[in-house]
Amino acid sequence: MIRGIFFSIFLLQLISFNFAQEITPQELAKKFSSPARWHKLLHYKSGLFGLQSEADGEGFFFHPEGNKDPKKEFLASYQALLKEGPINDDHPICRFPARFKFFKEISPAFKKRSLKNCSAFQKFFKKINPKRVSLVFSSYFLDTPASAYGHTLLRFSKEEDNTEEFDLLDYATNYAATVTTNNSLLYAIMGISGGFKGEFSAIPYFYKVREYNDYESRDLWDYQLNLTPDQLHYMVAHIWEMKQTYFSYYYLTENCSYHMLGLIDVARPELKLTERSPYFVAPVDTIKIAVETPGLVRKITFRPSKRKIVQSKLDGLTPQEQEYFQEIYHKKNPGLIPEDFSKKAKAKIMDTAIDYLDYEYAQEMIKEAPQIMKWKRKYLIARAKLGISSPESKIPLPESERPEMGHPTRRFSLMAGETSKNGMFYNLEYRFAMHDFLDAHHGQNPLAVMEMVNVQLRYYPKMKERNERSRLELDKVSLINVTNLNPIRPYFKSTSWRFNLGLETIRDYTCHKKCLSSFFELGGGPAIKIGKHLLTYSFITTRVDVAKGIASRGYRAQLGPEALVLYRIKNGLNFLIHGNYFWNFFTKSKQKSYSYGSALRYTFIKNMAIDLNFKRLKKEGEVGLGYRLYF
Repeated sequence: MIRGIFFSIFLLQLISFNFAQEITPQELAKKFSSPARWHKLLHYKSGLFGLQSEADGEGFFFHPEGNKDPKKEFLASYQALLKEGPINDDHPICRFPARFKFFKEISPAFKKRSLKNCSAFQKFFKKINPKRVSLVFSSYFLDTPASAYGHTLLRFSKEEDNTEEFDLLDYATNYAATVTTNNSLLYAIMGISGGFKGEFSAIPYFYKVREYNDYESRDLWDYQLNLTPDQLHYMVAHIWEMKQTYFSYYYLTENCSYHMLGLIDVARPELKLTERSPYFVAPVDTIKIAVETPGLVRKITFRPSKRKIVQSKLDGLTPQEQEYFQEIYHKKNPGLIPEDFSKKAKAKIMDTAIDYLDYEYAQEMIKEAPQIMKWKRKYLIARAKLGISSPESKIPLPESERPEMGHPTRRFSLMAGETSKNGMFYNLEYRFAMHDFLDAHHGQNPLAVMEMVNVQLRYYPKMKERNERSRLELDKVSLINVTNLNPIRPYFKSTSWRFNLGLETIRDYTCHKKCLSSFFELGGGPAIKIGKHLLTYSFITTRVDVAKGIASRGYRAQLGPEALVLYRIKNGLNFLIHGNYFWNFFTKSKQKSYSYGSALRYTFIKNMAIDLNFKRLKKEGEVGLGYRLYF
């Protein structure tokens, strides 16, 4: 009886084994060429013309039609990875370890094969040594257009608990465009139209910290992900495969953020993160998608920028300590601190001086400029002679600045109002991205305006001035509108500036009739922040308008002062006053023009706000009430 049972079990196992061995590649393809993981490994995406891989390098596919046919690529990959002969770095198994891992999980034909002889891949995997992985967001940096909306990358931690103590030993995976031009206009056109190759790279995380955190003074937000060792293996193996291809880089769609989601999808294809991303994806959208995915984000940590660290240390100095900090720093002589100061006070002053030197000469530090390094060594030697350690100065995670807390990037607005010349009007606005001073500022850059493609239409039910029944006109299009404020404070005196480019309907005396003009504005000057609520700037601004009906030459230039005062009553409730006074050039009469106004915005429900606006031009005034929806 017992023998019969054992014989039956053995027979069933034998039949099962033989059945598994007899599964044909065609049967496997029918079953496994459509599941999410295979599609994520090949980066297939549904579009207007059916299924298509986003990967553009021909070396990524084994079948001529593999970029659009998952089943054909499945069969071709299956045969390629079973290629006879020695398995070395040139073998398809070693070039496509993630694909090999996928086939080994579903087909016994790969059971006796392994990656142990793939020396280059094994070296790469050992170098990465992933125990944890984090999605990292580098905050907004307006001085570089490509980084104005932030940046995302992946950090692979060598430590199980992902502590900050050892994170500079980690590796990061970055996706970026390979830029081939220094021309700003050409750069913008090629970046939007996919004219650059986008490629993955794995580099020491230290370099990205030095670039973003130190040199550019950007905060780094770290979102540790919940992935198993097996899922981490898939991700790292797939990053290795990315050497075989490239992607057409699109600044607004297939950018750094989008492809970070793609790598996470390879590890956990059931999440379908790329399918949940908006068509136009900003780096912060990636963070929001990750945080909103149940169970994906394990922990959030924060690495403050060098500027933020220095500000914190300067604020911690007493007035007397600040006095000696200035003296030893400007004279580059740490020996000027009085002997009767305690070692603790001396250490505090010297630590601040060393950090400030790192901040002020960040670029020179990267290049190891001899004079700067000499100064730093002098401070370090004096500091070491004190023979005491300083308490760790840790800046707590600022909850209100968390990127995912910000309002959505896109905005739709509807406004009703009245003008002194033409009576009632209705404004319809769509803003592609991203933020202005009146928007709720939590999670945003509170010292900046960052707008791209803001389109405003205006409809008049009856035009009193022209005695027309109704009129629909393009009121304004801002292609790029940026204001970057660096409030004046001791030791930090960066210039504030703004730039605006687009089209606008001109409503002052230089147009006999209202005319649509292309324009650009550029201004700069000081900004001041008073407490937590009040922000103001005063700029000298120039503006150039070009339109057929404007002045007699078809263009004009303006120059003059402008000012803005912003009072943040609380997050989501903001009030501002603005005004300008311009002298006009290249017009028949040297008349002056001005405008002033005020605005109040209240975000009464999450992602919804109401506006009350007043504006006065030299010959026309208007008031309006608006509704804004963020999505």
